[in-house]
Amino acid sequence: MSAAGDGTLRLWKLPDLQAVPGLLQAHASPVNAMTSIPGHGPEPDRLLSGGADRIVRNWVVDEAVFGQEPKAWNRVTASAVCPAAPRRLAVARASRVIIKDLATGAETTRLKGRHVTALAWPQIGARRALAVAVGYDIICVDPETNRQIGPEMTGHLLPIRSLITVPSASGDLLASAGADGTVCVWQPASGEQLARFGDHEFTVRSLATYQNSQTRLLASGGSDGNIRVWNTDTLEQHGSTIKCDQNVINDLAFVTPEDGDLLIAVAGQDGTLKLWDPQTCRAVRTLNCTDGELSAVTSLRLPYGRTALAVAGTTSIHVWDAAAAARPLLQIVTGSPIETLKAVQDRNQVTSSILLASGEAGAMAFRLQHDQL
Repeated sequence: MSAAGDGTLRLWKLPDLQAVPGLLQAHASPVNAMTSIPGHGPEPDRLLSGGADRIVRNWVVDEAVFGQEPKAWNRVTASAVCPAAPRRLAVARASRVIIKDLATGAETTRLKGRHVTALAWPQIGARRALAVAVGYDIICVDPETNRQIGPEMTGHLLPIRSLITVPSASGDLLASAGADGTVCVWQPASGEQLARFGDHEFTVRSLATYQNSQTRLLASGGSDGNIRVWNTDTLEQHGSTIKCDQNVINDLAFVTPEDGDLLIAVAGQDGTLKLWDPQTCRAVRTLNCTDGELSAVTSLRLPYGRTALAVAGTTSIHVWDAAAAARPLLQIVTGSPIETLKAVQDRNQVTSSILLASGEAGAMAFRLQHDQL
């Protein structure tokens, strides 16, 4: 592979160095860096290119499909990052769950069973368990022994769409959101259902949590375009319902910009990313990504009190400064839809963060250098 100062890429055959037909206009300015990602099994080799236009692009390195979008056979249906050491990433592809060490990339565990729709990592006693949503139900598994912990949690009438670990005064709880329009809160050790909120009219597509020294919150957003916030200590609604004007809410995340106000970032089906104030129930900022429907959003903590937002569009991931939203800080071209985004603080969180993305192209990890944002 070669790159030119005009932003183009060319693929060459070895050993006679014959050019593969076609020239890719990869960037609007000179290409500064390239790196290859070897494929495994049926997966093709891929290439990442970075240009002076501050865009990273992801390409298939194959003569027959050079530059085309990846196939859906690699689609990840769920993913979750373990928040405590050892840092592990759980990735689900249909009925198979693979757990990898984030530091080394080595596979540590492989589980197989029913179709998996969501994952989370609750703390149960002294153990960190993997919670797995399979259809309408949830089971917790010890990732070291592959054995089930506690009873199966049942209660949803339609498949579960989202699963999240919820902080509370009594320890980790689990919250699940389903296509039946309900949010359920569970005690993972006993399997007891502590609360059931049926206030959404349609599918609940996303959950997010927030905690500080005074309060612990759970937010839910769904196809009815509404956001509801719950106090996870009292299990009662916190404030009024936020009625968004972004059509379907695909994802949401709590964010605290430099001014310290708690906001909720919403990735909408209408292609906008809006920041909503849960106190006034009004949008205080709108970011237009011009990349079609937005599917996922997550927040990243940067040095000096700054906060960034990463949002996934149809073909790219856009990184914005949450306080100064004049333009994106970075654009990463994935070439295919991303369904989940998660930010993981690197061990040396002063200098970088890791952004994990999953969707039709599989699971990808990007290290974001803070001094470049």
